[in-house]
Amino acid sequence: LVIRDGPPAAAHPEWLLRDREVRRVDEQNGDGGAAIPQVREFISRCVATIAADWGFEGIKLDFITYMFDHPEAVFRNGGTNVAWKHWLLSMVREALGPHGYFVHGVGAPMGDPFLAIDGCNAFGVGYDIGSGEWPFHVRNCAWVLPAALAVGRATWFLHADSCMGRPEIPETERRSRCAFAYMTGGVLEFSGPVETMDPRAIEDYRLLSARCDQGAELLCPDEAAFYGLPLPTILIRRHSAGSRTRRLGISHTIGLFNWWDAPQATAVSLAPLGLGQPPRLRDFWSGGDVEATGDALVRLLPPRGHALLDVLA
Repeated sequence: LVIRDGPPAAAHPEWLLRDREVRRVDEQNGDGGAAIPQVREFISRCVATIAADWGFEGIKLDFITYMFDHPEAVFRNGGTNVAWKHWLLSMVREALGPHGYFVHGVGAPMGDPFLAIDGCNAFGVGYDIGSGEWPFHVRNCAWVLPAALAVGRATWFLHADSCMGRPEIPETERRSRCAFAYMTGGVLEFSGPVETMDPRAIEDYRLLSARCDQGAELLCPDEAAFYGLPLPTILIRRHSAGSRTRRLGISHTIGLFNWWDAPQATAVSLAPLGLGQPPRLRDFWSGGDVEATGDALVRLLPPRGHALLDVLA
């Protein structure tokens, strides 16, 4: 990938992707015109430098789907968008080798049916978090519900993109973001300068990092999320046998979320989970005990707040 006004583009403007009117297709970063042999050689050398010379074991290709699938793009030496995208992905897969980790960003939400045959280990699902304010968080989370319910560690790469690490973001919002990323198996990526974060934020990230073993079944008892705004107020993860979290004596984790700017009461029935009566619950963040009323868990959530609770086995 090249920046539209970077050195390769300045030295070789004839390499850039063009439309039918021979104008640059450069609303976003371009693929460099893969139909041109010199471009393919340049890209291959870049990938070889990263994987072989520098020794990186994983590569994420982000934001390339748009430039291959742009409706006005014309590949001057022939071929189709599908063929040249297949060339790029296959080349990266070969450079990484069979044990490298290859992530394709901006793919699954676009409905691309060909990515699975190109050797990707995981696919990006979701909208970028941007600068991290609450509206970006809500928009990001609204993309991921269908994919979040898929089971498996190597199927989806939920585009959590950032756990709201900037110190000026309120703790309630930051923790809600972290809780949603944790429950959905999203990437735990922390934005902002870590050295400016307070000790509570650092401890939160330590807790999250100690529990990076997702991939088990995720349930969404909030049926309204499937018929209106796709923002679930209830998520339940069953931790798989043998996982790090299960070895800590935790069978499930329950996430309750308030997406609104006013307090909300949220309740979930625990009976369908087959838990003991009464179930033993512990707050994820504080480690304190939490009581359930009969087979129901009821929590009053603050504006933009959440509850993240572990069920002890």
